Amino acid sequence: MRLVILMGSLSLDYRMPEAWASELRGWLDRAVELSPNYLEAWESLAWVEAMAENPRIEVLNRVQRLVPRMRDQDLTLLAIALIRARQHDEATAGQIAGLLLDSPKTKADIRAIARKLDESLKAQGKVADQAATAR
Repeated sequence: MRLVILMGSLSLDYRMPEAWASELRGWLDRAVELSPNYLEAWESLAWVEAMAENPRIEVLNRVQRLVPRMRDQDLTLLAIALIRARQHDEATAGQIAGLLLDSPKTKADIRAIARKLDESLKAQGKVADQAATAR
């Protein structure tokens, strides 16, 4: 199972209804319990946490350790960046967004959301504009 994210229409402020998050978490928690190496379930779980009202940080920490083994690292990194921004760790969120924006391998839909996040953080004065800092 892969959670489908409509990246082009994703709002940085979207929060999944708690009933949906609870149900999806139940399925995905069970999937990773049965098969801890099922990385696609971890990827999907990262997105559920990114969209949930109250992300489970212990799940985020576990997902972060698995990222190097994931097939679609960029999608999961973007979910982590969104959670980090919501947890007021803007520096980490900005670093991840910057990595995604700097990589020529980042897909256009992921790049678009990373750009939204980066611009939002800069507009809030939460991270420095790297181009302006370099001048």
